[in-house]
Amino acid sequence: MTLLRILRTDWLITKRTGYRWLVFTAPPLAAGILLWYFSGRPLAPGLANAIYEAFSQMTASALPLAIGLLSGMLAMQEEQAGCFGGLLGRQQPRALSFAGKLLMVTLPVGFGIFAAALLLVFGMETLLGIADADAGLFLAGAAYTTIGSLTLCVFHLFLALAFGMGASAAAGGAGFLLAAIVGATVIGDRIWEFVPWAWPVRLSQFPLTARLSEFQNGTGASAFELYCRQVDGVLLMAVASFIVASICGTIWFVGWEGRKTYE
Repeated sequence: MTLLRILRTDWLITKRTGYRWLVFTAPPLAAGILLWYFSGRPLAPGLANAIYEAFSQMTASALPLAIGLLSGMLAMQEEQAGCFGGLLGRQQPRALSFAGKLLMVTLPVGFGIFAAALLLVFGMETLLGIADADAGLFLAGAAYTTIGSLTLCVFHLFLALAFGMGASAAAGGAGFLLAAIVGATVIGDRIWEFVPWAWPVRLSQFPLTARLSEFQNGTGASAFELYCRQVDGVLLMAVASFIVASICGTIWFVGWEGRKTYE
């Protein structure tokens, strides 16, 4: 119950801020861009898969930047409200305060990905007339993408609190480039497992790859088996690193006394 009160308080202080605009406009904007882009394409058997691939790569690549902005906005709000005095001076344990801020990043990220997926599937069926739009495929991809992004949420929250909005946003921009290059191109085929920014992109491709017929027999099956082992390992690393990073971030925040600001 204490954590819920902290979440409610943190949500209320974001009223009339860019944080809420980003949370509520990003999902329909992402879905709208893709629907517009594919609106002129003729209906074909592989169109739904092409839309899914574009959706997964676009959203997963943009996640580091979005996470960096969300974390930066939360930290900037607390800094402007009294140099973190309101955040650090709460009666609740600091560990819960950090958990509340972390949830204010992870929950909108997960909500945004799932909302964009559902809006896109709805638009594919009603606007593009694609009868075989598979909501299960898009939701599975959203789940894999969310899991892959959890560690980034902790990392950017730490950067935002410790160094400010600029550091978090800059790291998000660099992460966007890493995700696009290592995650979405053949350049990262051998190293993506060790690059957290590439995890959401590569993991999001798994549900589609598992359904493609070319990966069911012969050399394709061997490549898919290797990919499955990579995905299993990265999922384990993603969960483990999120837990470790959350614990380390909580320990740091408990002893943190705020950041020096200069007028």
